[in-house]
Amino acid sequence: DLHLLFESHRMFIAPHLYGSGIQFKLSEALSSGIPCVMSKLSADAFGITEESEVACIGSDPKSFTSCVLSLDGDELGWNKIQENGMLFIQQTHSRQKVLKDWKGVIQEAT
Repeated sequence: DLHLLFESHRMFIAPHLYGSGIQFKLSEALSSGIPCVMSKLSADAFGITEESEVACIGSDPKSFTSCVLSLDGDELGWNKIQENGMLFIQQTHSRQKVLKDWKGVIQEAT
């Protein structure tokens, strides 16, 4: 059960430089309230910018390390990223949002 695993971890770290289904893993972590540190590639795939404060985005080893250390040592920042991550997933990946988007696609096609 992923929820048990997520409950025992403070953050999800995804330094991926290529796509390999990592968006599914990040979606699960964000929706479970686990703040994420992710690569710019992963953030771009989601449309997440640094300004949105949905996740901490690392573009090189130094900035990745900085993200991990700052999230781990800043309770207010951790809470903000956690809340923004869950809100982002609710707004972009919720069942209602996906159904609405698919209805639009089907209506356009018919």
